[in-house]
Amino acid sequence: MYAPTFRTTDKVFNFELDLDQMQKELGEEYILLVRLHYFVSHSQNFLNNSGFVYDVSDYNNINDLYLISDVLITDYSSVMFDFGYLRKPMIFFAYDKDWYLDPSNRGIYMDYDATVPGPVALTTADVVNSLKHIDDVKVKYSDKLQQFYDKFCEYGRDGDAAQRLSEAMLSLKPENQSSVENNLIRSKIQRLLKLNNIQHKLLNILGQLLPKANIAMFESFFGRQYSDNPKAIYEYMKQNYPEIKLYWNVNKDYEEYFKKHNIPYVIRFSLRSIWIQARAKYWFTNVRRPFRWLKPKDAVVIQTWHGTPLKTIGTDVQQVTMPGVTRINIINRLFVILRAGIIY
Repeated sequence: MYAPTFRTTDKVFNFELDLDQMQKELGEEYILLVRLHYFVSHSQNFLNNSGFVYDVSDYNNINDLYLISDVLITDYSSVMFDFGYLRKPMIFFAYDKDWYLDPSNRGIYMDYDATVPGPVALTTADVVNSLKHIDDVKVKYSDKLQQFYDKFCEYGRDGDAAQRLSEAMLSLKPENQSSVENNLIRSKIQRLLKLNNIQHKLLNILGQLLPKANIAMFESFFGRQYSDNPKAIYEYMKQNYPEIKLYWNVNKDYEEYFKKHNIPYVIRFSLRSIWIQARAKYWFTNVRRPFRWLKPKDAVVIQTWHGTPLKTIGTDVQQVTMPGVTRINIINRLFVILRAGIIY
């Protein structure tokens, strides 16, 4: 499976792998699953390589894809940490390594070459060669893969990661966010962005005024999926904390899955959603919150993110390259506001 990370503000992923070359040299032995980042998941057409390339970008649960994949090809994506639990071989197609590792572009927290537990490939030919000699790769990197597993795959080996996080969350107390500094920053951001969205304003106002009930809100990838860390936590809490009402915040275009599987949900920005969210004591999300969102008073917000942060995130990003984010000073201020109530 090839699962690269997101890179630029463009909505079209620059697909550097030569699929024709790969199909010619590997087509008798391999098929290639392609899992693109959700920002660019519909930017490619693989019809020219039908029968060899399968686009699984919209498949709901990436964990299933890990299990059926013999090898992971990635770059700087945090999928390496999830896949590491399986101790299967990985190839790191880092064709733009010098550019990406430069902090002025993105940067990471670790020594890349020393950390990744597999060969670093700079060209398609390098990837093909590693796949042709995958048994040699397994032997050569077995010790490094074990070290990677010991260091980064410690938690959840017994299937208790969601349990541990849920119980830690329930023991937390909401932070007081009434400081003068935070109020000033909020006001500046509101004026800067010229907020005029009634739904967001209503949620922010009610979130500060209404008492909190025993409600937990879950959201994955802006309401587009039932997946990732929020899903694991939801399923654990559903079984073990029946006294807490659980809801998913869902984009209307993606509600069919929740209907079909009888998963309790609300439509994002609907009046019902605003009412329930404003009263929720617990929030779980795996992506950044909108600039105009204010953390509800007396709520505990758990930011699980979508993977282990090899890449810099939040205020550590010197140059923000996510769609819709063009002013680094805004996001820096936003993270200051949310810092008191969000766990990274």
